[in-house]
Amino acid sequence: MHSHLNPDLAVGSDARPRWNSAPFRRAGFHNLHRISRYVQAFRSSTVLDLSLAADLSIAQRSDVAQLTATPWFSAMVIDRGNRVLYERYAPDFRSDQPHSVQSITKTLMNLTIGQLAAEKRLSLAETVGDCLPWIGPGFHSATLQDVMNMNVVHDYDEDYLNPHASCFLHEAAAGMRLPKGAEITNKEFLATENLSPGAGDTINRSGTSLYRSANTDVLAAVAEARGVRPMAA
Repeated sequence: MHSHLNPDLAVGSDARPRWNSAPFRRAGFHNLHRISRYVQAFRSSTVLDLSLAADLSIAQRSDVAQLTATPWFSAMVIDRGNRVLYERYAPDFRSDQPHSVQSITKTLMNLTIGQLAAEKRLSLAETVGDCLPWIGPGFHSATLQDVMNMNVVHDYDEDYLNPHASCFLHEAAAGMRLPKGAEITNKEFLATENLSPGAGDTINRSGTSLYRSANTDVLAAVAEARGVRPMAA
């Protein structure tokens, strides 16, 4: 019997897996729940009742028309409470089609950490190292508040124009590309994050927010440690 590497996840000559390369990226994002090696999906026991209450002024806005006419547009829904004010879908994206939540997880994790703080299970003034003794120097001394605020300096690089950036190496631990060498878990990857070259701490002196997806995964590990249950729960 013969086998070969999964073509969607194998890294090509452009240093990207096929699903995230230019010719396949749109289909990749629409079908990431089928492509990624590790996928979790959840459904609520209750469903919000929605009613159509179209606000025609939204469709008449030039910025909305411009956005929804672009070739990379997939879907747009605007609601207030349980009223749907506007919705539009690209021809190749159905209204009932799932889509990866992507960075909505950042909002979710801030709400989760906030709930644990309200329950006195953690303090936002604590350091990540207080909660996760195994974490590497890139996060160990950072406070939970700074991690939530994207106010931490470390060597994680989220430059999407650089195919060799840390954010793409992170994909291997998340199951969205095949690794080079031994496969590691997401937590093992996070533990390797170090201080920025030449830095002695994680303090952000730039005056700007430093958007890093690894911060959100670290918060998830903190939530599991202090919430004493897995994130899936």
